[in-house]
Amino acid sequence: MIRIFLVILTLVAATPVVAAPQMTERLIHYPVSGGNLGELRREMAQNGPNGFWGYTRWWIEWSTRCEVTLTTTITMPRLEQPERLSARDLDIWQRMEAALYAHERLHAAHGIAAAREIHQAGCRNARAIINKWARQDRILDRTTRHGRTQGVRLD
Repeated sequence: MIRIFLVILTLVAATPVVAAPQMTERLIHYPVSGGNLGELRREMAQNGPNGFWGYTRWWIEWSTRCEVTLTTTITMPRLEQPERLSARDLDIWQRMEAALYAHERLHAAHGIAAAREIHQAGCRNARAIINKWARQDRILDRTTRHGRTQGVRLD
Protein backbone atom coordinates (compact mmCIF):
# COMPACT_ATOMS: atom_id res chain seq x y z
CA MET A 1 0.00 0.00 0.00
CA ILE A 2 2.81 2.40 0.86
CA ARG A 3 4.55 1.49 -2.42
CA ILE A 4 1.46 2.35 -4.46
CA PHE A 5 1.13 5.62 -2.58
CA LEU A 6 4.80 6.46 -3.28
CA VAL A 7 4.42 5.61 -6.96
CA ILE A 8 1.34 7.81 -7.24
CA LEU A 9 3.06 10.59 -5.32
CA THR A 10 6.07 10.35 -7.63
CA LEU A 11 3.87 10.48 -10.74
CA VAL A 12 1.96 13.48 -9.44
CA ALA A 13 5.17 15.28 -8.57
CA ALA A 14 6.63 14.51 -12.01
CA THR A 15 3.53 15.73 -13.86
CA PRO A 16 4.13 19.28 -14.97
CA VAL A 17 1.71 21.87 -13.72
CA VAL A 18 0.65 24.01 -16.63
CA ALA A 19 0.63 27.64 -15.60
CA ALA A 20 -1.81 30.21 -16.86
CA PRO A 21 -0.89 31.85 -20.15
CA GLN A 22 2.22 34.00 -20.03
CA MET A 23 1.35 37.46 -21.36
CA THR A 24 3.63 40.19 -22.61
CA GLU A 25 2.43 43.55 -23.87
CA ARG A 26 4.34 46.30 -25.62
CA LEU A 27 3.20 49.81 -26.37
CA ILE A 28 5.09 51.50 -29.17
CA HIS A 29 4.62 54.91 -30.75
CA TYR A 30 5.22 56.53 -34.08
CA PRO A 31 5.73 60.31 -34.23
CA VAL A 32 3.29 62.85 -35.63
CA SER A 33 3.89 66.59 -35.52
CA GLY A 34 1.27 68.33 -37.63
CA GLY A 35 0.26 71.88 -36.79
CA ASN A 36 -3.46 71.28 -37.29
CA LEU A 37 -5.96 68.42 -37.39
CA GLY A 38 -5.77 68.04 -41.17
CA GLU A 39 -2.00 67.65 -41.08
CA LEU A 40 -2.26 65.14 -38.22
CA ARG A 41 -4.83 63.07 -40.16
CA ARG A 42 -2.52 63.01 -43.20
CA GLU A 43 0.54 62.05 -41.15
CA MET A 44 -1.27 59.22 -39.39
CA ALA A 45 -2.70 57.92 -42.68
CA GLN A 46 0.80 57.93 -44.20
CA ASN A 47 2.87 56.80 -41.20
CA GLY A 48 0.43 54.77 -39.14
CA PRO A 49 0.83 50.99 -38.89
CA ASN A 50 -0.73 49.06 -41.75
CA GLY A 51 -2.50 52.23 -42.93
CA PHE A 52 -4.34 52.73 -39.62
CA TRP A 53 -3.99 55.39 -36.95
CA GLY A 54 -3.46 52.73 -34.29
CA TYR A 55 -2.98 49.00 -34.47
CA THR A 56 -2.92 46.04 -32.12
CA ARG A 57 -1.25 42.78 -33.02
CA TRP A 58 -1.56 39.78 -30.77
CA TRP A 59 0.30 36.54 -31.30
CA ILE A 60 -0.24 33.27 -29.46
CA GLU A 61 2.14 30.34 -29.26
CA TRP A 62 1.77 27.08 -27.37
CA SER A 63 3.96 24.10 -26.65
CA THR A 64 3.22 20.39 -26.68
CA ARG A 65 2.80 20.71 -22.90
CA CYS A 66 0.23 23.48 -23.49
CA GLU A 67 2.40 26.31 -22.25
CA VAL A 68 0.60 29.26 -23.79
CA THR A 69 2.25 32.61 -24.45
CA LEU A 70 0.55 35.76 -25.71
CA THR A 71 2.52 38.68 -27.11
CA THR A 72 0.57 41.86 -27.75
CA THR A 73 1.92 44.98 -29.43
CA ILE A 74 -0.15 48.15 -29.49
CA THR A 75 1.06 50.88 -31.84
CA MET A 76 -0.16 54.41 -31.24
CA PRO A 77 0.68 57.89 -32.55
CA ARG A 78 2.63 60.25 -30.32
CA LEU A 79 2.14 63.97 -30.77
CA GLU A 80 5.69 65.33 -30.86
CA GLN A 81 4.95 69.05 -30.76
CA PRO A 82 1.66 69.66 -28.96
CA GLU A 83 2.48 73.36 -28.67
CA ARG A 84 1.93 73.71 -32.42
CA LEU A 85 -1.79 73.01 -32.00
CA SER A 86 -4.44 75.47 -30.94
CA ALA A 87 -6.06 74.77 -27.57
CA ARG A 88 -9.19 73.53 -29.38
CA ASP A 89 -7.23 71.18 -31.68
CA LEU A 90 -5.16 69.89 -28.77
CA ASP A 91 -8.34 69.06 -26.85
CA ILE A 92 -9.75 67.22 -29.88
CA TRP A 93 -6.43 65.36 -30.28
CA GLN A 94 -6.37 64.27 -26.65
CA ARG A 95 -9.94 62.96 -26.81
CA MET A 96 -9.18 61.08 -30.03
CA GLU A 97 -5.98 59.63 -28.58
CA ALA A 98 -7.80 58.35 -25.48
CA ALA A 99 -10.57 56.85 -27.64
CA LEU A 100 -8.01 55.22 -29.94
CA TYR A 101 -6.16 53.66 -27.03
CA ALA A 102 -9.43 52.36 -25.55
CA HIS A 103 -10.31 50.86 -28.95
CA GLU A 104 -6.92 49.18 -29.25
CA ARG A 105 -7.29 47.78 -25.71
CA LEU A 106 -10.47 46.02 -26.91
CA HIS A 107 -8.40 44.29 -29.59
CA ALA A 108 -5.83 43.35 -26.93
CA ALA A 109 -8.65 41.90 -24.80
CA HIS A 110 -9.53 39.58 -27.69
CA GLY A 111 -5.99 38.23 -27.64
CA ILE A 112 -6.19 37.71 -23.88
CA ALA A 113 -9.51 35.91 -24.23
CA ALA A 114 -8.08 33.68 -26.97
CA ALA A 115 -4.99 32.77 -24.92
CA ARG A 116 -7.10 31.93 -21.88
CA GLU A 117 -9.54 29.87 -23.92
CA ILE A 118 -6.70 27.91 -25.54
CA HIS A 119 -5.21 27.26 -22.11
CA GLN A 120 -8.57 26.15 -20.69
CA ALA A 121 -9.08 23.83 -23.67
CA GLY A 122 -5.73 22.15 -23.05
CA CYS A 123 -4.53 23.57 -26.37
CA ARG A 124 -7.07 21.53 -28.32
CA ASN A 125 -8.45 23.38 -31.35
CA ALA A 126 -6.09 26.30 -30.75
CA ARG A 127 -6.20 27.44 -34.39
CA ALA A 128 -10.01 27.50 -34.35
CA ILE A 129 -9.97 29.53 -31.13
CA ILE A 130 -7.50 32.01 -32.61
CA ASN A 131 -9.63 32.31 -35.75
CA LYS A 132 -12.74 32.92 -33.63
CA TRP A 133 -11.12 35.81 -31.75
CA ALA A 134 -9.51 37.23 -34.91
CA ARG A 135 -13.04 37.30 -36.35
CA GLN A 136 -14.11 39.28 -33.28
CA ASP A 137 -11.36 41.80 -34.08
CA ARG A 138 -12.76 42.22 -37.59
CA ILE A 139 -16.32 42.53 -36.26
CA LEU A 140 -15.18 45.18 -33.76
CA ASP A 141 -13.58 47.24 -36.51
CA ARG A 142 -16.54 46.84 -38.84
CA THR A 143 -19.17 47.75 -36.23
CA THR A 144 -17.21 50.71 -34.84
CA ARG A 145 -15.78 51.77 -38.22
CA HIS A 146 -12.28 51.25 -36.79
CA GLY A 147 -13.20 53.10 -33.62
CA ARG A 148 -14.80 56.10 -35.30
CA THR A 149 -18.13 55.52 -33.50
CA GLN A 150 -16.13 55.36 -30.26
CA GLY A 151 -14.57 58.79 -30.75
CA VAL A 152 -11.55 57.93 -32.91
CA ARG A 153 -11.84 60.95 -35.16
CA LEU A 154 -10.30 64.36 -35.57
CA ASP A 155 -13.19 66.69 -36.38
